[in-house]
Amino acid sequence: MITILFLALLQAPDDLPSFLAALETDRAQGTAAGELVKRIDAWSKNRPKEIQERLAWNREFLLATIWANKLRHAWLTKRVGQSVTLGKSTGVVKEAKADRVILDVEGKPAEILFSTLPPEEGLAEIRKEKLLETPAVEEAILRLADGKVDAALALARSFESVLDRSRIFRPFVGWALQAADRSLAEGKPVRAAEFLAAGWTKHEDLMEAADGALHRFVHGVLIERLYKDAEQIAEKDRKEARRIFDVILSLSKSGEVKARVHAMRFLTIDSNQWHPLLLDEVKFGGNGEFKDGALTWSDPSPGPELSALKLHDLPIAWDKVSGVRVKIRQAAAYVDMRVGFGDPAKFYLVSVLAKDAKDSKAIGGFLEKADGKAESDPGKRIANKPEYLLRLESGKPYWKLCVDNVEAKLFKDPAAEASAIEFAVNNGKCDILTLEIRRK
Repeated sequence: MITILFLALLQAPDDLPSFLAALETDRAQGTAAGELVKRIDAWSKNRPKEIQERLAWNREFLLATIWANKLRHAWLTKRVGQSVTLGKSTGVVKEAKADRVILDVEGKPAEILFSTLPPEEGLAEIRKEKLLETPAVEEAILRLADGKVDAALALARSFESVLDRSRIFRPFVGWALQAADRSLAEGKPVRAAEFLAAGWTKHEDLMEAADGALHRFVHGVLIERLYKDAEQIAEKDRKEARRIFDVILSLSKSGEVKARVHAMRFLTIDSNQWHPLLLDEVKFGGNGEFKDGALTWSDPSPGPELSALKLHDLPIAWDKVSGVRVKIRQAAAYVDMRVGFGDPAKFYLVSVLAKDAKDSKAIGGFLEKADGKAESDPGKRIANKPEYLLRLESGKPYWKLCVDNVEAKLFKDPAAEASAIEFAVNNGKCDILTLEIRRK
């Protein structure tokens, strides 16, 4: 037996897909399931964890068929001399063996290998004979092998024992991983993602099973492939790129994934369209705090010093930016938005200066970094109200600085790309309600 196994291993393919194909061929041709289990154990020894996670399906399926074949043998032994139907054959049982049965079909002997039967074949009759009185772990595995995914999962979750559920879910995950692998090998990652999202990744018990094998594959392999594909086709087929992003979000509830997809959607919008940033995900430098859907920061100390928020690490490409607009709720004497161009950054700002109870001033200009003050600008009067929309956007050959619909200043295209966004407040606090970027 050891010699036979050694020879089989010498002839075994070295890659998993080829090994699985050879394994299934031998199983269908009647190689004993126990022999195939030994072959799996020997071939998978010392191989990467990812391979063993996938082979857990084949191993447990073979063990389940051994279990089922013992029950078939017991059932058919009791039915010798009686008519039975197995698969597409109906005949009188002449002899039952460990791995096959001999039927008399219209006066002619017919040998039926158990390995050629559907996975669940005969189990209903076996239960009627009371050879199987309670649900078994193997039944869930055979149901999945029969393609009855929902029924298999329902049966698996019906077991009270954590050990039983764990024993079932581990091969289930291996089965799902192999299905996803096949789609990836065919160059169809979206199909793999849709398959997993439909019945696998939305269940915590499956994502945690087998030491998180499915979670690792989805986040470490599949989603990364989808990011890459979406980015490559975004310029040529934005509709398909958007579909890929939707599929990614159906795969994962991760906040990190959500934020990255949101940022990458910028690639799929048309020129001059606005794209909102997620305030709870954007990383600002300063004393800002995200609370109740807004980003709040303050300048609690009276005096001329400003309190700033700085955004230099934009989650989208700076060279695609042609505008910035922010909706603010102001409760301060002064607030501004500053956009820097080039490196070192040359800043332009648009600000609101509280003048009196009735009016405020909208001011725009170039920020002299030496003293931190804007160039002299008399400003334009605007209505005093709690919320304002500050805008900076390109419009060849000039860029515009606006507060609501009031134009604060025009300036010539700085030639350099945008490179930083900052906000400043004096004597009070301010809430950023929305922050949007316009695509070039």
